[in-house]
Amino acid sequence: MSNQRIASELLKVARELTASASGFMSEYRANTYDNPLAPHLRVWSFADADTGERLPLIVTEMVDGRDMHFGDEESIWFKSIASPEKQKTGQASYVLKKIIKMADKHNVTLFGSVKPFGTTKNKLKKSQLMSWYKRHGWKKTDRGGIVRKPNQ
Repeated sequence: MSNQRIASELLKVARELTASASGFMSEYRANTYDNPLAPHLRVWSFADADTGERLPLIVTEMVDGRDMHFGDEESIWFKSIASPEKQKTGQASYVLKKIIKMADKHNVTLFGSVKPFGTTKNKLKKSQLMSWYKRHGWKKTDRGGIVRKPNQ
């Protein structure tokens, strides 16, 4: 077998193994459900494994990066994550870890921005929110956003 043919076969296998932003979005939709009050948002819902008690909801919004004109890179624009019912339960961190695991699996880059929102008394300051993202492997970009490359 020629080197060119071997290289071609390896490239074909690599393409088959490398998933995409569309694969990520499909898995994202499969793990969440529509927010009936805001269709652009997705809701994560979990129950405690021991007690069966429902844990606080987490709401996220993500967009395929190609829809945002980020170019050819397989990327996802991570627009928001919120815990509207109760903060400081660890649920948002749990969901962020699941999202990161899916991004690694599908070999996509996550982009976002650090913008605290809401009116809750306990809302995080921008510096606290940036520290939270950094603990999960995100880095600041030159343009003031944040990025997380796959498998970091």
